[in-house]
Order: sequence, then C-alpha cells, then structure tokens
Amino acid sequence: MKHLKTYKLFEHSNPHESIIDVISDICLEFNEVEIDYSIRTNIHYYQDGISGCDCIMISLKDNQQRFFTIDDIKDIILRLKDYLSGTNWHIDFGFPADNTYLPLEDFLIEFAGEEMYDLNIYIYYKPEVKPIGVRNEDIKVPIKVGDTVLGGRFKNKKMVVKKIGKNSKGDITINDKPLLKFRLLKESNLDEFEYMVDDLMLDLKDVGLQVNLSRMRKDKSSIDKFVKNDKTDIYLEVYITRPYGSPDREMPGLPTPPGGKYSGNLFFWFEIKETITRLTEWYYTQTNYEPIDKNPNLYRWEKDESPLRFFRSGIEMFFGCTNQEDFEDVGDLISFTNFRIELKV
Repeated sequence: MKHLKTYKLFEHSNPHESIIDVISDICLEFNEVEIDYSIRTNIHYYQDGISGCDCIMISLKDNQQRFFTIDDIKDIILRLKDYLSGTNWHIDFGFPADNTYLPLEDFLIEFAGEEMYDLNIYIYYKPEVKPIGVRNEDIKVPIKVGDTVLGGRFKNKKMVVKKIGKNSKGDITINDKPLLKFRLLKESNLDEFEYMVDDLMLDLKDVGLQVNLSRMRKDKSSIDKFVKNDKTDIYLEVYITRPYGSPDREMPGLPTPPGGKYSGNLFFWFEIKETITRLTEWYYTQTNYEPIDKNPNLYRWEKDESPLRFFRSGIEMFFGCTNQEDFEDVGDLISFTNFRIELKV
C-alpha cells in the first residue's frame, strides 16, 4: 500500500477524528512533490520525556530515492500550522535515526537548505495547564542604568534609564514607572521594520495572496564569522503563496491551459511584480546595505552575502536587483507555487 493511513488513535472512540481527517487531506499534497508519506495515530509522543501525549505521526520519504528540502514541503507545513493554530495541538520534527526533536520554528531555521531523505512530523495534543497560584521569582530584564528605551504614550519617545527598581506590588519599574510602559529600542526597531514590510505587502493580500512574515537568525557570513563566531544576523522572511484550497482560475489574456483553468495554487510574476519592486527599492533606500553583483553564477558564499534574497520554490533568483529597471527583463508569465524573500535586518 503506497500511503498508509490509520485513523484509530486508541481502542476506544477517537475524540480527535475530525482533526485527523483534515490533516490527512492536507497531507495528500505530498503526492504533488513526489514524497511518500504514512500517517500513524496509535502512538504516544513523550515531548517532555515523561508524560505521553496523544500523537499523529507523519513519516516522509522521497519516492524517487532522492533528497528533499524544507522548501519542497514548506507550503504543506505552513498549512498544517495554520489549521492547528489556536488549538492545543503542537508540531515537532525529528529524524528516524536521531533522537533530536525540534519545534516547528526552530526546525525551519536549523535545517533551512539541508538535504533530507526522511523525516518524521509529530503532531501532538498537549492542553495548556493553567497555574493555580503565582510564585514570586526574580525577574531579569536586559536593561541597565544608562540604556535608552522608548516610553511615553505611544512608546516612541527615547528615554534614558536612570533608575531600575520595584514597586509595592513587586513589579519591575524603570524611572519609577512600570516596565510595561517601556520597550527596548532594539526590539522597537525590529518591530517597526517588520511593520513596514507587512504594510508593503498589503496589495498582495488585497488580491487574495497569503503572506506570512517570520524572523530567522543566521550565522554571520564572510570574515566576520571567523572574528566573532558567537554572533548571528537577524533576517525577516516573507513567504508568499495562494491560500490553501484556492479554486482553479481562468486567466483572461493568458494562454489557455489544458482544462481551461490554471491550478489554484499558482500565481504569476505580473501579479506580484509591482509589490516586489517597491519592496526592493524601499529596502535599499532605507537601509545601509549594499547589493551583490548582478551575476547568477556567483559562488554560494557570495550569494550568502546578499542582504536581500529571492527564492522560487527553493531556487534563488534576481541576483543583485535593486530597482524597477533591474526587473524589466523578468517574464510576466513566470509562475510560482511559492515565493520567498529574505531581508537582512
């Protein structure tokens, strides 16, 4: 049997049957990327090493005996994440021959670009446990006297930390005001950067595309890696797809495909061109970063130097593009199932 699907979690009636059915439907998309999968539901997952959780395990293996990467399966993983968000279900990843297990966010960062031949996805049920009482503990904050923070009504006014203490309730205070009245300057800049990028993506959301933003860290590249090997760069990742379950589309003015409609998960360069051009021009005018050479034959380490990178289903493109003129030769009918951008913050 090519795809093993077992829906029974325990011998008694399964309280998670509807969850399993939806997850099974989403997993059918692994067929499209030529990855075999099997689903097991009669297992426990010991996420903390002590208490077993009800678990749905999805085992992946490329059916061509080749490797696959995160980019090959990322659309499907994000759909699983979106479906399970707001529930008591969580996602971990691990390899059959390894005892290392990582939550989704850490896995996407740790194994970005890595070649994988098999993979286990653990979707486990762990209800939130609300504490009965509050325990007094020392709270450590990354602020010291002399630092600059943002305060005021809108938390946008720079203020120097002159005093750090506690009030009568035991809450941390800065300059005799509650800590929550302030925010760190560095964090604020990152939040503002993310807000601006999200704002630039609104046009894509308006035409029905799905845009996910997430933060990621990478080891410093070039010579800095050897001088300060304990440092990492922060990147903002923009991931663009069509929403899960989007219907097939008729595209007036485009060549008619077999069947008369284009697959619902496809979108085209002409649909995102203006937004990507505007984002690129904004980035290089609002930051101090310099683009790399416009050369698709660069070495991998040279590509890694680029502060702004574009990927089509894992394949990098648009090397060194900085403005509208650089994108003019890109064909409007280039199609995508996903388009990923990395912006160095």
